[in-house]
Amino acid sequence: MPGNSTDYKPYYVKVMERYGVDLVLAGHYHSHRFETLFEGKKPVNEYLGVTYLNGAGGGIKSVGNNDPHEFAKGYVIDILEDRIVIKQINAKGDVLLTYEVMNRKLKPKEEATKEELIDSIKAERDEENETITFTWSPKFHKNVKEMIIKEAYRDQREELFVFPSPGYVTHTFDKCNNDLDSLYILEITFADGTKETLEFKYNLSGGMNLKTKEVHDDNVIITFDPPAEHYSAIINRYDIYLNGELFTSVNGTIPGKNYVPVTEALIMGLESKTEYHMVVKAYGRIGFLYSDEITFTTK
Repeated sequence: MPGNSTDYKPYYVKVMERYGVDLVLAGHYHSHRFETLFEGKKPVNEYLGVTYLNGAGGGIKSVGNNDPHEFAKGYVIDILEDRIVIKQINAKGDVLLTYEVMNRKLKPKEEATKEELIDSIKAERDEENETITFTWSPKFHKNVKEMIIKEAYRDQREELFVFPSPGYVTHTFDKCNNDLDSLYILEITFADGTKETLEFKYNLSGGMNLKTKEVHDDNVIITFDPPAEHYSAIINRYDIYLNGELFTSVNGTIPGKNYVPVTEALIMGLESKTEYHMVVKAYGRIGFLYSDEITFTTK
C-alpha cells in the first residue's frame, strides 16, 4: 500500500475480488445495504463479484419515536456448502428480509487442453478510449493456477488472476496511448505446474521513418523523423541495436540547443561488407516510447 495513503479500501477490495470472497460483513448505525459488486459495478456474469452486507440498526437504542424493539435489528447467517443464507430480524425475532449468496467456487471443472486455453486468449484495442481488453475462456477455472499480465513498457502495470470461479474471463487496461508502442506479457501457470508465456506487441507509433542516408565501409549515417510535438521534450535518448545487441546511444536533442530534436546520427566502428539489422529505440523519462528498424550492408 502507498506509504502516505490512509484509504485502504481499494486495496482490500482488489484482494477480495481477486480471490473470490463470497460475502463481506460491515456494520453501520443508519443504513442497510446488500449488493454484489465487481470493480465498483454490477458484475457482468453470475460467477463474478463480491457481495457486501452493510448492517443497520444494531443495538437497542431507538431513533425518534420508533419503538426500540422495532428499530433494533440483527442478522442470522447460515453457511451452507452451496450458499450463504442471511436473515435480517428485529428484536422480537421477526424475519424482515432474507438473502442468499451463491458459492461461486463450486462450479465443476470443465476439461480443456492447454492448446485450447491458450487459443482462447484474445486482445482487443479500443483506439477511441485508448484501452486494451484481454479475454479468455471460462475453462481457465480449475485448469489454470494463475495468470500474470505484465505491461512491459512505461507504467509497467501488472495484474494477477487466480480464477476462483468461471466468471473471471476479462481484464481491461486503460491509458494505452495510441501514439506509442506497447508490449503485454502473459505468464500462465497451469494446474499441473507447467508454464507458458505469450506476448502481445503493438507497434502503434508507425515507426520513425528510419532510413540510411549514407553507407560506407566502416560507418553509416541514419536519419529519422522527429518525435511528435508533444513528445519532443521528453525524448532523452535513442538506443541503437545492431544484430540484436546494443551498439551505442545518441542524445534525443542537439546539445546546446533548447529541445531541438536529433534527426540524424553517424554510427561508426562497423565492419566492411557486413549485413546489419538495426533497431532504433526512443526512450524518455517515462521509459520506452517507440522504435523502428532497417537492414543494410556496409561497402
